[in-house]
Amino acid sequence: MLNLIRRHTNCVKLALKEKNKMDRMKFCLSMLDEATTATARPKFKIMHNVVHIDEKWFNMTKKNRTYYLLDGEEEPTRPIHGNCIGKVMFLTAVARPRWDSEGNVTFSGKIGIWPFVKEVPAQRRSDNRPRGTIETKSIKVDRKVTREFLIEKVLPAI
Repeated sequence: MLNLIRRHTNCVKLALKEKNKMDRMKFCLSMLDEATTATARPKFKIMHNVVHIDEKWFNMTKKNRTYYLLDGEEEPTRPIHGNCIGKVMFLTAVARPRWDSEGNVTFSGKIGIWPFVKEVPAQRRSDNRPRGTIETKSIKVDRKVTREFLIEKVLPAI
């Protein structure tokens, strides 16, 4: 009976439409060096002047967390409803690392990571904190907020 069941791991494949496939192909072709496209071995452009940015969601905490405590140390209390765990979006910027002539890294490629959050005073008191305590709240990310982050945080970091 046990030989009839087998383990299988399956990865999700992206369901791309034809327009998405064409857009990806155009982007890849735009990265080719025009001087080498007529040769038998075309090459990609030098990527020294390209910065990649991406957004990523992170949960503020996990439902279960392991702590290692010393004798006599109190167990931490984390009063939060399981459905109310906050999420924060981060904006990350990276570029190609740079090396000097001896092979030493002069720039790691890491430009920065910035959370889309704001700090606001609590409007009401609760059992866990008084009214007016500064809380970190995530902000809604739209075109305007993304543009502000690019201008105020990413560009100065470059």
